[in-house]
Amino acid sequence: MESALAQAMISSGFGDGAARTYAFLLGNSGVGLEAIAVGTGLRPPDAGAAVDALCKIMVVGKDRMHEREVFYAEEPKTAWRAIGIDWVWRLANQPEDYQHDATLRLPDSIEPTTEDSRHVMQRMEAIAAAAVPLYRPRARLVRLHEWRIAASEEQATLLLVDALRSASKRIRATGSGRRLPTVPQIWPVLTERIAAGIRYERVAELREAFEHGLSIVERDIEEAGVRVWYGDGAKIRHSAYVIDDDIVVMLRKDEGGGPIVGSFTRRHVIVARYRKTFQNCQAAALPGPFVAAELRKETEARLGELRDVGCSPAEMDWMRCVVGFGTWCGVQPPSAVFVQRMERERYLCKGTTGKWVFNFRTTFAALNSRWSSLQPEQRSKYEYDSI
Repeated sequence: MESALAQAMISSGFGDGAARTYAFLLGNSGVGLEAIAVGTGLRPPDAGAAVDALCKIMVVGKDRMHEREVFYAEEPKTAWRAIGIDWVWRLANQPEDYQHDATLRLPDSIEPTTEDSRHVMQRMEAIAAAAVPLYRPRARLVRLHEWRIAASEEQATLLLVDALRSASKRIRATGSGRRLPTVPQIWPVLTERIAAGIRYERVAELREAFEHGLSIVERDIEEAGVRVWYGDGAKIRHSAYVIDDDIVVMLRKDEGGGPIVGSFTRRHVIVARYRKTFQNCQAAALPGPFVAAELRKETEARLGELRDVGCSPAEMDWMRCVVGFGTWCGVQPPSAVFVQRMERERYLCKGTTGKWVFNFRTTFAALNSRWSSLQPEQRSKYEYDSI
């Protein structure tokens, strides 16, 4: 089986050292760099370089045990699937590409612009299929420690993924500010947990709906089973995940606009505090189905305005992509002149990631006013228990 894994990895652009290191870590969890070098027959510098490369694409994680750094393989099926999804989300250049279920962070040696997304997924699935029989599951980090700090976005992501995999009842999240750039690594785990019957509830700033894209918001609610509420950004001050009322993972942006870092704890007092924070934010927020319906009304009216003033089919297609997929829209705009015009006329604005998003006129205050004017029977069709 190790030869099948090596063949699959090398044919996808990985070096022999990375393939040998990954095979060793699949069967040996929580080992240090010296043990990896001995177990693979690599020189310590080469073993270190291989581990760094595997950590960068998040198929391998690291921890500190007894004052030393140790490494372990992430669950291979989800980890490799995440790499393909990431490729499509970041580099797709046709609207239909977003229909593919793909997510992965490819090695630099793979040229993604020449790859068909399904071909990429097939290659990543081949690696996963060869890796799964070699994988020995490890103890969850969140069960080994009472608390832990993650000093980088990669470590924060793997800490969160580890905690999410431990969920058996409910995941409750609040989202404030810039999201982790490693969403493609988190999303497959969330959908697996939802499919297993775990309830996932999220309260986010309204601008998150603007930036994610309306089609993605609707898909998450209607197909993926995400229960999301949108609130006033000024009142959602924390990004955190409360899991089974037992664990809380806290995320925050480093000082000076640096990377997002995180920590987790199982200390009851802190978990209870964040659970209460979620409940307060949820009570003041609006259900996602209502927000999505109101935003859809606005986009249909405003895209109609653009059509009436003579925007070309290509221009309309691009605007629909921006509306539907937000910062995930990889379709190239028809022209720089058109983009400048749309910005000038306030149809476009830059999102928090620096990418173009649709400039919604709707505010939380306006949405809240409309919600307050609805009768109970009108509200019921937007409540999750009624859907």
